[in-house]
Amino acid sequence: MASVSDSQIIKLSGTVYLRKGRPASNGTNDNIPTTVAGEDYLAPILTGSKPQIILIFAWMGARLPHLLKYSNVHSQIFPEATQIMMMSEPTFFFSSKSTRAAKLTPVVEVLEAMGALPPVVSKSKRLQTAGVDSIFPPSSPSVLVHVFSNGGSAQIITLGDLLASRAIPPKAPTAIIFDSCPGDGGIQGTIRAFSSAVRNPVLRGLISLFIRALYLQAWIMRSILRVFTSKPHPSILDKIKSRLNTERPLPWLNKDTPRLYVYSTKDVMIPDSEVERHAADAKAKGFDVRLERYEDTSHVAHAKVHPERYWTSIRKLWEEASVLDDYFGSASKS
Repeated sequence: MASVSDSQIIKLSGTVYLRKGRPASNGTNDNIPTTVAGEDYLAPILTGSKPQIILIFAWMGARLPHLLKYSNVHSQIFPEATQIMMMSEPTFFFSSKSTRAAKLTPVVEVLEAMGALPPVVSKSKRLQTAGVDSIFPPSSPSVLVHVFSNGGSAQIITLGDLLASRAIPPKAPTAIIFDSCPGDGGIQGTIRAFSSAVRNPVLRGLISLFIRALYLQAWIMRSILRVFTSKPHPSILDKIKSRLNTERPLPWLNKDTPRLYVYSTKDVMIPDSEVERHAADAKAKGFDVRLERYEDTSHVAHAKVHPERYWTSIRKLWEEASVLDDYFGSASKS
C-alpha cells in the first residue's frame, strides 16, 4: 500500500487536514501508485469519472494516524483526488452553533479556493501559505463523501448548514458512504462512544456519570415540553438522522446520489437495526440506497477486518455513481 509523507498532509487547523491529489499522469505511469499481487481492489481507477474531492468525516476521538489508514487507500484508488479530513472531538456535540461552525470554516475556505464553491470571501492567509489554488472551474465537482459514526454525522450536518445558501447544480458524480452510522445506541452506546479513546478508568467513570446526567436532563426537558406543547421534541441524534435524509445534506448531493451503508450486527455502539431503519427511511423517500452488512466486525472496524470486501464495495459504489452520471448526462442532452 502507498505510504504517506508528512509533506503530503497539510494541517489547516487543529481538526482539519488537507491532502492534495497527485497531478494527472498525462499518459505516463510516473504518478500512478503501484499495488502488489493479491491487492487488485487497491488498483487506481484511471478511466471514467473520478472524484475530484473526497470529504472524510471522522468518528469521535479518531486521530490523524487512524484516518490516514483510510486516506492512504483513497489516495491509492483515486490518486488525483484532493482529500479533506475532519476530526471529531467530543466537545463538538456540546459546543455552540457558532463554535461548531468555526471548527469547519477552514473546510469552506479550501473548497472555495479550489473552485468547488462560489467564493464569498477572499482566500485566507493559511490557504495562501498552503498553496491551494483552484483546480477546476467554479461548478459542481465530483465528490465522494465518507462519514464515520455519529461524530462524523454531526460534522457533515454542520458543514451542510454552513453551505446551505450555496446554489450548486448537481452535474457531476457524487456518492456517500455511511460507516457505522447513523443511529442511536442509547445511553450505553453513547457512553462507549465518548469514553472509547480514554484509558484512565477514573476519567471514564466521570464521563459515564456526565453522559447519564445529560440523558436525564434531556428526558426531563422533553417531558416538560411534551406537557405544554403538542409538537414532538426530537433528540440531537434524531435531528441528525432526519437531516441526513433530506435531499441535500451537502450542496453537491441529491436523491440520485448513491449511498452505501456499511454496518455490523456486532456493533455495540450503533445497533444494526438503527442503521437499517435509517436506510429504509431513505429508500422510502426515493434515495438510491445499498447496504453492506457485516456479521463479525465492531464499530468502524469493517475495513480493518475485511479490507478487500470493504474497499471493493466503495469502488463499486463510485463506479455506479459514474454510470448514473453518464446516463443522466446523456438523457439531459437528448
